[in-house]
Amino acid sequence: AMRHDPQLASNVIEFLCRRLRWVIARMEDAALCSGPQRLARILMHLAQDHGRPVPAGIEVAIELSQGELAQWTMMSRESLNRAMSRWSTAGIVSQTQGRLTVHQLTRIEEIGSSGE
Repeated sequence: AMRHDPQLASNVIEFLCRRLRWVIARMEDAALCSGPQRLARILMHLAQDHGRPVPAGIEVAIELSQGELAQWTMMSRESLNRAMSRWSTAGIVSQTQGRLTVHQLTRIEEIGSSGE
């Protein structure tokens, strides 16, 4: 099908390039960033790619457990839980029944850039 439809081939290549850039960014994060920075960067991506505006902030439209977030950020579940608890107490994020809401995206971006 891709031989007969150049647009399809172009779309597939574009998708694969986006995916490769995302994977490379996660590998760089793992090598160069602290756990909270990695978590903040993942939350930024989730808010941008899967977020929907709600009165309280941006709700991530996919359900994620803390275990799944821990795997994505290469943190222990305990470390992730401590960071999320600190951020929840500070009003930056909240997570209830698998739904994640980012209340202060600007603060998450700051943490992702320079750490806590």
